[in-house]
Amino acid sequence: MASEAWFTSEGRWVRTETDFYGTLPQPVTDYIAAHYSGYAIDDCDLVEMLDLDYFDIELDKRGGYEAHLKITSEGVLL
Repeated sequence: MASEAWFTSEGRWVRTETDFYGTLPQPVTDYIAAHYSGYAIDDCDLVEMLDLDYFDIELDKRGGYEAHLKITSEGVLL
């Protein structure tokens, strides 16, 4: 599992991105199924920030189609 962290020049933490291989929350999978039928998850990162956490998801579909989602665990698209 790889992680990257960002800090300000003063050393304050801004965010962390971690490769995510677990099971996505049901609202996220429901959103993908409803709006991106036929797409498969190519890459998924969990982004953690001070006031917001979300999933950064790359989707691929046959024929070269791609989509990039930023979505909260509640299924809210950012």
